[in-house]
Amino acid sequence: MATRMNMDEVDLQSYANILGRVNPEDRDFFARYFLDSDSDDEGEFYGFEDVNFIPIDRIENPDGDIDFADDVANGWSSNPADDSEQLTLPFDYATTGINEDIPADATPLSFVRFFLTDEVLDVTVTETNKYADQVIQEKLRDGGLQQHSRLRRWRPVNKDEMCVFLGVSIAMGILRKPDLDQYWSTNEILYTPFFPKCMSRNRYELILQCLHFNDNQSIITDREAPNFDPLYKIRPVYDIITQRFREVYTPTKCLSLDEAMIPWRG
Repeated sequence: MATRMNMDEVDLQSYANILGRVNPEDRDFFARYFLDSDSDDEGEFYGFEDVNFIPIDRIENPDGDIDFADDVANGWSSNPADDSEQLTLPFDYATTGINEDIPADATPLSFVRFFLTDEVLDVTVTETNKYADQVIQEKLRDGGLQQHSRLRRWRPVNKDEMCVFLGVSIAMGILRKPDLDQYWSTNEILYTPFFPKCMSRNRYELILQCLHFNDNQSIITDREAPNFDPLYKIRPVYDIITQRFREVYTPTKCLSLDEAMIPWRG
């Protein structure tokens, strides 16, 4: 059910531009239906007589569209005449597809390991252990490490244990429970033996508390700094996995982009 909007909440020019796409004989209907106010306050809408609509032929003619400033800055243009240098990619269907050898006995884990490489695991293990040591040392200096703190039982995680931790985390995404503790519940209704067999609750939560992919002490928090990186927290792993995407699979010429990852300017 459509709801009417108070004029104080409406950007009149924006709606006028949108309604510029509507045939003139239909504009009054849209104005009354969407922009008329239910209140008796001043500012009631009486039509678009004084608004400059976008001409219909301008909308239907993409050659006359107005370039957005950020598009122009990135080299985009709506004028085909500006495409003096076109990039041609030499697609070769003989070289598309998966670029890795797939064993006959491949399992789902075999494909996960195409991307979750030893390098990714090594970075994750190193940075997680480093962060745990940093936190423990800081709390010891400040006297903030409580007697019964879990951090007193911290021991360095290794690559095999990190694989178990990630596997348990993936399983939690498949079997949803309302609370993390319930994965280790002994209640006969909630009991799921897989999780306690893989890892204790305390150990899982301790690794989760310390999980890191980059060195916190080198982070640049000033967004105005030239070296500021909004992905700093995951940058090493992000770069490795992104490179693996390029190495593992070569796409074909025809692609379908799911979701709205590219802003639509139409």
